[in-house]
Amino acid sequence: MPEVPFVPLGREHVFFKYLNIGASLATLKNKTLKWSNARLFSDPFDMPADVSFAFDGASFANALLDEMSRLAFGAQTPVGDMNNPLFALCMQSRDNRKRGATEPEFRRYMSQSLTETAEQFTKAIPLLERQLEMMREQFALFCVSKTNKSLLMWAHYAHDHTGCVLGLRCLPDLDRPLCAVKEVKYLSEFPLVATLPEYVRHLTGQSELDTSAIFERFALAKSDDWSYEQEWRGLSLLTNRQSGFDLDPLLPEELDAVYFGARIDPQNRDELISIVRRHFVCTKLYQAKLSRQHYSLHFEEI
Repeated sequence: MPEVPFVPLGREHVFFKYLNIGASLATLKNKTLKWSNARLFSDPFDMPADVSFAFDGASFANALLDEMSRLAFGAQTPVGDMNNPLFALCMQSRDNRKRGATEPEFRRYMSQSLTETAEQFTKAIPLLERQLEMMREQFALFCVSKTNKSLLMWAHYAHDHTGCVLGLRCLPDLDRPLCAVKEVKYLSEFPLVATLPEYVRHLTGQSELDTSAIFERFALAKSDDWSYEQEWRGLSLLTNRQSGFDLDPLLPEELDAVYFGARIDPQNRDELISIVRRHFVCTKLYQAKLSRQHYSLHFEEI
C-alpha cells in the first residue's frame, strides 16, 4: 500500500508524531500528548537565550544619529511617541530650526551623548537575554512533522524503527491545540532580535519591539541541518515547571492513524493494537515495510 503523506482533509490536516516504544505505550494507554519545555530537547541550539543583533555599538550609534537627524531636519513631519525622550528631543529640534538651529550643529551635539548610548546598547543585551530566558522557561512546545516517511526520524525519535508514528488530525471545530501549530523556519544563522533599522525606530519611539514576537521568532527557528524534519510547533504556557512538561488529553477522533516501525517487537505491536482497537476505534493501523528497491518505507494497512 502506498505511504500516507501529509493530507488535507477538508478543513482538517494530519500531522505526524514520532515516538519510541515507551512513549508510544504511555501516550496511547494514558490518552495524553506530551508538551515539553525546550530545556528537555536534545539540541542545545534550540530556542537559545543568546540574542543577536548583527551590529555593534558603534554601528548602532551612527545609525541612531542618522535617524534622529532625519526626524529633526527631514522634509516630512515624523509620527511617533512624544513620551519617548529621543523622539521628543527631535521634535523640539524641529521647532528650533525656526530660530536658526542647523543639522551640523545638531549632529555635533548629539554625537557626544550617543557615544554613551552605544555603551548602554551593549549593556542592554544581557537584560533582553534574561527576558527571553524567563519566557522560555514559561512555555512548553509540541513538535510534529508533515511527513511520516523520514528515515532519519524513524531512526532517531522512533528508536531504530522500533517505535511508532502517530497520525494526528487537526480538528478546528473543537479548537484543539494542534490546529495552532506553526511551521518551523530552518536558518543558517541564529534569528535576529531586530535589524538595525528596526531597533533604531524602536528606540526613537516610532515603533514597538514586540518581545513576544521575538520569542516566537526564536521558538520557531532551527538550524537548517534539521530541515529534513519538516517540523511544525505548538506553543503553550507550561503548567508543571518542575517536571518541564505537561500532558494534554488525546481525543479519540484526533488519532487518525498509528504506523508501526519496521523493526517493532511483535509483542509491543500486539499490545498497541489492542489499546487502539479498545480506545480509538476509528483509528487506522499501518505496518511500515522496508522497500526492496529504494531507501524508503511503504505502509501496509493492518
